[in-house]
Amino acid sequence: MTRMANMLAENRGDDYAWSEQTTAGLVHWLRAGGQLGEWADNTLADIQFASQALQLTIDDTVLNLSCGWGRHAIALANHELNVIGLDASASLLELARETGEQMNVSVQWVHGDLDDLALAEQLNAVVQFRGNLLEWAESPADALHMLDRVHAILRPGGRCLFGTPDWELAPPLHRQSRAETAESTQIYHRYFDPDSRTVRSQTIVFGQDGSQREFWRHTWHPTLEQVASLLYQAGFHVEGQLNGFSFSPYDPNRPGLVWLVQRG
Repeated sequence: MTRMANMLAENRGDDYAWSEQTTAGLVHWLRAGGQLGEWADNTLADIQFASQALQLTIDDTVLNLSCGWGRHAIALANHELNVIGLDASASLLELARETGEQMNVSVQWVHGDLDDLALAEQLNAVVQFRGNLLEWAESPADALHMLDRVHAILRPGGRCLFGTPDWELAPPLHRQSRAETAESTQIYHRYFDPDSRTVRSQTIVFGQDGSQREFWRHTWHPTLEQVASLLYQAGFHVEGQLNGFSFSPYDPNRPGLVWLVQRG
């Protein structure tokens, strides 16, 4: 077994630690005045498209998966919707709560994943912006479990919108990036195995005090056909395949893949 395989096996259960380490850097940067530029400037257009695609009306209840620091969840709540913001990162949710309070906007923030949701009634819609609903799945079985859970929390006829404008049919075999904060330097590596379609993401944190920490995340990168099959198995009808958060039909020659589905 290679050194990478050994390290992956030892750290595969550390996805949440990986996420917290990664998002903590983003929160630190945002609190220091960092700006997200065009990526965040699309918020209004995203919300307008989602409201139309999900057929939302006033007082509908919508779950914003992977809500992050709350920019979409808060914008949805401003459209007179009942919003639940769910995220696995405690750091991002703390910033989301603070931002919502400053803007006097009411959102129900929930820390955890789909299995942590306890709902009194089924929802009108589920949406995930700038992220693939299945990005935390380690296998087809995990992905199907997530879709089954979404199906269960939606009312009959309820809709789900998820995906990302930068999705790739075949990600680069290796990608590396770097981030700096006052406390640490963070190096990110992402390895893609085209045979198993698995992605191994590594974060190495070099502290100013000389410390070094390492986190791994292991996920599955399904093809369009594999996602379509899982959606069918979970009881969803595919209403649209799109490159981004607009009604332009999916073109495999362009980046991005966004799904609009309806519970049967």
